[in-house]
Amino acid sequence: MTSFTDNKLQETTIKRNHIIDFMRFFGLIMVVLAHTNPNPIIMQIRTFDVPLLVVVSALSYHTTQSSTKSYLSYMFHRSKRLLIPVYIFLVGYFLVLALLSPNNPDLKWGVIAETFLLLEGIGYVWIIRVFLLIALISPLIYQLHIREKSNVIYMFKLCILFSLYEISLYAIKPFLNIDYVKYITAITHYAIPYGLIFGFGLRLPKLTLREVGIVSIFTFVMFLIYAGLVIFQNEKFVSMWYFKYPPSGYYVYYSITAVCIFWMVVPKMSEWLDKIPYSSKIVRFISINSLWIYLWHIPFVKFFHIDSDFFFLIVLISVILLTFIQNKIYDIVFNKQDKSIKS
Repeated sequence: MTSFTDNKLQETTIKRNHIIDFMRFFGLIMVVLAHTNPNPIIMQIRTFDVPLLVVVSALSYHTTQSSTKSYLSYMFHRSKRLLIPVYIFLVGYFLVLALLSPNNPDLKWGVIAETFLLLEGIGYVWIIRVFLLIALISPLIYQLHIREKSNVIYMFKLCILFSLYEISLYAIKPFLNIDYVKYITAITHYAIPYGLIFGFGLRLPKLTLREVGIVSIFTFVMFLIYAGLVIFQNEKFVSMWYFKYPPSGYYVYYSITAVCIFWMVVPKMSEWLDKIPYSSKIVRFISINSLWIYLWHIPFVKFFHIDSDFFFLIVLISVILLTFIQNKIYDIVFNKQDKSIKS
């Protein structure tokens, strides 16, 4: 017989998973939006998309209790889930491109190699590198999270670590154009800041709304300080986007502020969206298939440019439909194989 406590625990888990789905859905929508030339103001506001997805990854890690697996088992499982779809897509992408546009610059061997190494290449694949790096260090960050019980001390430690990272970023900045430095920092100076954001995401569910509010005020003040320094140095406003590769304080503090605000309003936003027919199913589908939807959007934004306010919706609907069709074909093919094996 299921106890009242078990029911409440199951209800809480379902609710949290639903919120995670909504946050992943929202983050992916903002990523696609960024690549469809939105209004400049919207472009600035949505800059926290990747940090939001990193926080979602932390929430998922915490919810599924991935820490109970061995490190090698977790790494193998996570790497397989990330890399197999990505490499299947990239092989198809380059083969189709070779047939349709054999002189395309994307077919240079250097570009192909960088793409498969998740560096610059064709662009867009750097985010896969970020999540692969997070998978590599997430068990370590999780240990820091569970060992430090005090929210204040934990956040203080994250701030200290980020400050040390910022000092290192400032020190190597003159050398970022050197190839070997660029390749090293493509690992170190993405793993560290996004790893710390992941660490923030692990602790986020344990924070009270008051504590989340305090964090958002602190990070917003830090963002304003950075913004003031950037404006003073450049004599004009400069987008946070330019401080994203690799991430610096101007970009990170804005992102954490936005994530905190989003976290405080997401339950209400999710409830409101649930009132729209079929919305929860659509959100769930996009959340589950977020990687393939992201991959399919790459050729759309690279090769199709429509001067229309509806370009974003055209791309989004197209890649969702394409992913839906892909899933149906996959189900038909493998269901038939399963039946033939059983027979």
